[in-house]
Amino acid sequence: MKKPAASSNRTSEQIDNDVESFLKRGGKIEKIKNGVSGYQQSKHIVISSARKTAAKEKEAATND
Repeated sequence: MKKPAASSNRTSEQIDNDVESFLKRGGKIEKIKNGVSGYQQSKHIVISSARKTAAKEKEAATND
């Protein structure tokens, strides 16, 4: 049998209590404009053959 879902009132009370506790501990709530994302673009890994090409050129130069 499934457990009954928590009532939305109880969930709202829990959130209110959590927010109140957070603010009492010195936490701050920052209002973010609509459409703004918290996603920070990470560095992309570029896989290229530049090292292989440089190694081949060096090898070719020593064989000449």
